[in-house]
Amino acid sequence: MFFNKHYPCLDMLRSIAITLVMLAHFNAKLYPLPKTGFFQLFVSKGWNGVGLFFALSGFLIGGQIIEALQRDSFSFKIFYIKRFWRIFPPYYFSLLIVIIIYFIGLADNNVIQSTKETPIILRALLYHVFYLQNYIQPPILQAGLYWSLALEEQFYILAPVLLYIVWRYFKPFFTLILTGLILLAMTIRFLLYTPSVNWLYDIRFPFQTRFDSLLFGVLAAYLFIFYNRKLKDSSLVRVMLFLSSFAAIVVFMAVDNETNGYFNTCWFFSFTGFGFAALTLSLVISSFDLYIHRYLKKFFTLVARLSYTMYLYHLIFIFPVGEIIIKVHKYFGFQPSITGFIISFVVYFGAVLLISALVYRVIDRPAMNYRNKILSKSLSKGVG
Repeated sequence: MFFNKHYPCLDMLRSIAITLVMLAHFNAKLYPLPKTGFFQLFVSKGWNGVGLFFALSGFLIGGQIIEALQRDSFSFKIFYIKRFWRIFPPYYFSLLIVIIIYFIGLADNNVIQSTKETPIILRALLYHVFYLQNYIQPPILQAGLYWSLALEEQFYILAPVLLYIVWRYFKPFFTLILTGLILLAMTIRFLLYTPSVNWLYDIRFPFQTRFDSLLFGVLAAYLFIFYNRKLKDSSLVRVMLFLSSFAAIVVFMAVDNETNGYFNTCWFFSFTGFGFAALTLSLVISSFDLYIHRYLKKFFTLVARLSYTMYLYHLIFIFPVGEIIIKVHKYFGFQPSITGFIISFVVYFGAVLLISALVYRVIDRPAMNYRNKILSKSLSKGVG
């Protein structure tokens, strides 16, 4: 079973994903860099870390489901118990923190955006409770950060049902159906394209225009499971996978500017989905794990474990930490620079990592321990 193993390269990719997202927000909201140079271009594209999260989720969750279906041991009950107790407690606790910050008067524009009217905020909270924020009022809480969590949750709800049906009734056409669904999402984006399309609300946020980003990861997982030996034995395949992923990433990094243009609407998320899924597959079939230093492996494992918590809280604490950084800059007379940006970001990253570790210990870990007890009872009763 391939998905019962630990792959440090996937920890590395998850660490890169959260770092990219935090870099983009740090640059946009706290420490703006001059609009020139490769470093600024790279940092400004950091929001694509969300696309990397999608590809990884599709690969890991899809792979676990497919392997369970292959062994005829898949259980909807166990799957949803696992997802519920891993995702819901930290998420709802972060929503509670956001609302508490608002009601005690400490919310900045980053925590509660666009409005200070309590009825609107409470209505937005209700949408978030049911994971509808990628369709309704996504910018209100945490500057719209939560939209991607809604999209992933919708995938977690639908993916087991879809994969179960396809596996049970259309197994010979499994890859063909996955490919067809990927093309369906691309087709929807083409049909929605007009020069005046609202790129954020009609293209970037909705599930029906983004599920291919996750299905690319599922398709990569299927290939990893059923063609593992062929993929590993062929150095040409490994090189071609890596080069094609690199080419796709270069293309979307070079042309993306978050506008409603033709490429961004119709093609952009196809390149990101394919690029990140191909990169994931190329790393897990290679011997890349052997080249990661043991101390880096420990660091990547830590950040990967905390990445969900860091994602939930990094915007909440960006300004409190940022205020300290700004005061230090003023005290020593530092001028904005790439070096100053990097040093400040490392401080910010470390602070968020520490806060997330504390929250993880108080919220995430107890929830997962309780989940394990529930799973043990279910398994002892023969639920498979």
